[in-house]
Amino acid sequence: MKRYVITHNAIEGFHMYPEAPDFCKYLGNTHRHIFVVICQFEVQHNNRQTEINQRQLEIASYFSRKYGMPCQFGVMSCEDIAEDIITNLGAT
Repeated sequence: MKRYVITHNAIEGFHMYPEAPDFCKYLGNTHRHIFVVICQFEVQHNNRQTEINQRQLEIASYFSRKYGMPCQFGVMSCEDIAEDIITNLGAT
């Protein structure tokens, strides 16, 4: 049986979509989001192998160090941000 812990962070940040199609051209300008970051981490047993609170702090610290606070994501898409988390924090 596979087991996971799931974390939830709300991260304030800014990004833009310069190639936005006409129907949402406004997204081409820098705009603010509260990015809801939900991560899943596999664990091997039920006895607090990883502490959810600690993982949430690691995620928040990672974003703060890499992108500042509030985060400045530039032209990164939400999918780019998710890939960064998977690649660098071991989330699935």
